[in-house]
Amino acid sequence: MRLMYLSRMLVVISFVMSTCVAHATVLTFDDLPPETIFGGGDLYFGLVPDTYGGLGWSANSAYFNAAENGGNSGFSNSVVSGDRVFAPISLVGPIVISGETFDFAGAYFTAAWRDGLNINIKGYAGQRLLYDDTTVIDTAGAAWIEVNQLGVDRLEISSFGGVYNPVFAGGDTADFAMDNFTFNVPEPSVILLLSMGMLIFGFTRSK
Repeated sequence: MRLMYLSRMLVVISFVMSTCVAHATVLTFDDLPPETIFGGGDLYFGLVPDTYGGLGWSANSAYFNAAENGGNSGFSNSVVSGDRVFAPISLVGPIVISGETFDFAGAYFTAAWRDGLNINIKGYAGQRLLYDDTTVIDTAGAAWIEVNQLGVDRLEISSFGGVYNPVFAGGDTADFAMDNFTFNVPEPSVILLLSMGMLIFGFTRSK
């Protein structure tokens, strides 16, 4: 009988552990609809849908084909996967990304015009500020910025500072590109599920 109970317990534990594996989601912006908003010259861009990736995106969230339309700027160095990257359509106010509780691992960032550009990422749970991380990026290429902000439901991303790179014949602004936004939605805690497993085991044992 004990062998049967042990077998049941092992099955329950295996199930619990398998449901607790967190799978990262990587948003590349390459699966979004074709760009339709004219931005001048040959540039067209699109607005990130408010539900993209199961998250909410503020109205200043945009994307475009940097591989073709990056021009003489750091944007041309920003592509990590596919051709498209995220870029704010306006720097008035931060980029706000929100949803149910999630863990933000990080993303690739590239400055458009300024070297030494500061990227600030604030992570909130409700109205409570949990994280306030600032890092520095350049125009030369995409840099992976790992922040590991856990248990947040809102991010606020803003940019400031830096020194204009005269190699690029563009505007001296704090624009930036972002690619491969990586996050996951935490599964129920291992402890809670193990507790449930123990209750199930106790119930089956009493039979």
